[in-house]
Amino acid sequence: MLKVVVGIDIVNRIVETINGEDISPEINLENILSAVSHVLNIPVLDIRSKSRKREFTDARKYYCILAKTYTGMTLNNIGRLVNYKHDVVIYSNNLSEHLLSYDLRFRHEYNLIKERLNLK
Repeated sequence: MLKVVVGIDIVNRIVETINGEDISPEINLENILSAVSHVLNIPVLDIRSKSRKREFTDARKYYCILAKTYTGMTLNNIGRLVNYKHDVVIYSNNLSEHLLSYDLRFRHEYNLIKERLNLK
């Protein structure tokens, strides 16, 4: 019989697999940006650009609010990927929360991105 040390994270993954739960990949800034790009069909370079086109700014809003909610990254690190400073990330998140409360299109796209990331 082999003696193997098994960590708690491995046990949790096995239990989730047996229970049929989805095991989401690691959520990091690049994954979030990639999911936003895929769902909205916008190249990552356009999301990272300084363009003020509505579709690009909305993509950045989705990225910022998801990154703040689901990662432990600092606002500076979140913003660095899309050329935002920390105060712009704060403003973007406040605006996104407001839009999620009444804008059906914004909420629908937000939920599609969350599904793409296997978030509930």
